[in-house]
Amino acid sequence: DGDAAGARALRDLCTPFEDLRARHGSANNVTAVKVAMDEVGLVGGSVRSPMRDLSAAEAAEVKAMVAAWPREVPQ
Repeated sequence: DGDAAGARALRDLCTPFEDLRARHGSANNVTAVKVAMDEVGLVGGSVRSPMRDLSAAEAAEVKAMVAAWPREVPQ
């Protein structure tokens, strides 16, 4: 008997990120995660060829999403 409303809220926060990762036939998958890692202070870095960095607009989307995420996961 968990917190269904809380789970839905977390899903709603994560879904846009997952959608962005799936763009371009999932070509954004690794790159989006790396941008998100950089945003939370981890080392994401650049991707290797033949992958491409996110466009400036997509990187801004990831940064805005990460800024909206809670810093602690509710227990």
